[in-house]
Amino acid sequence: MAWAVTRHAEAQEVMSGRRFVKNYRNWRAWQDGEVGADWPLIGMVHLDNMLHSDGETHARIRGLIARAFTPRRVEELRPDIEGLVTGLLDDLGRAGGRADLKSALAVPLPMGVICKLFGIPDSDRPTIGRLVGSVFSTVATPEEVLDTQARVNAYFTDLVRRRRETPGDDLTSALIQARDEGDRLSDRELLDTLWLFMAAGFETTVGVLANAVRALLTHPEQLAMLRRGELPWSAAVEEALRWDTSVAALPFRYPTEDLELGGRTLRKGDPVLIFFASANRDPLQHGPEAHVFDITREQRRNVAFGHGPHFCLGAPLARLELGIALPALFERFPDLALDGGEPVPTPSIFTNLPLELPVRCTPSGAPAPPRPRASGDDAVTPAAHPAGDG
Repeated sequence: MAWAVTRHAEAQEVMSGRRFVKNYRNWRAWQDGEVGADWPLIGMVHLDNMLHSDGETHARIRGLIARAFTPRRVEELRPDIEGLVTGLLDDLGRAGGRADLKSALAVPLPMGVICKLFGIPDSDRPTIGRLVGSVFSTVATPEEVLDTQARVNAYFTDLVRRRRETPGDDLTSALIQARDEGDRLSDRELLDTLWLFMAAGFETTVGVLANAVRALLTHPEQLAMLRRGELPWSAAVEEALRWDTSVAALPFRYPTEDLELGGRTLRKGDPVLIFFASANRDPLQHGPEAHVFDITREQRRNVAFGHGPHFCLGAPLARLELGIALPALFERFPDLALDGGEPVPTPSIFTNLPLELPVRCTPSGAPAPPRPRASGDDAVTPAAHPAGDG
């Protein structure tokens, strides 16, 4: 059994770092040998990287990464992101009026950015995408879990070998140098840190971009306000992060002692699962209309990127990508519209994004494609162990 934290205040308390830690070695079930290598979610908790460390270890690893995500370094990526967005929208304009916006824009944009940062060759991008999708799955069999783990380790071991032989101006090479010269990263920490940023820097932005587009297309009056310049696009970005965040939940945090939280008693070492999607719609934080998408909302503070010592380093980069892509998309395709019914979500309790996002996408000045024919007549509570939720 794991505890589910669903309210904003309790989520912030757990993430504050005062009474909860992240490293899996604090999990009582792990200590007792109840969790094996074939547990379906092992690839999300059995890691030695920045996200799953605490105290001095966390500060050491985070310090090595943080220099790549300073405001100046992030802003230097703007021309690359703008060029990537322009190229993807050019391709979208040649799609014949219909496309899956997720595969056409939401996936390749963050993939291109994060691969550039880490020196990942273009030819490896499909491999990275498949690995990320496999790790976030919560319906994998034990055999699939072990296979994914082996493929992740093999890929990043080979990447480190290649970058060690041929260093570049990228974060992978910088981390290898830190490992080799200063012995500040163990081999395991190096591989797990690379994997963390591939997964976090890719999958999360994919979901936010797809969800933001869908939210605006289903709230045309708010989209019109943005187009008229009545509100900045950053308002839409922040509300999309709050209302339909792409990271629904993440495992685990563990109490460092027996304690009370939200009227419940948690024992030392109990696994705690924070549901960011629920916390971001908490009426106690955002009022009785917390469930409503509203870019005019004054209180947009959310936990989409976490809180406390583990607040996401890549948040400024994700916001920059979204702030460039959204206005460019709707300027290039003013008649953009959803094409079909309710999108099918990915099979995971951790990620909140559609498998596809079909759209009609006629560039400005081009004739619209025909519409498809209509089908038819012509807080804190005990949660089941995530592995058993399917």
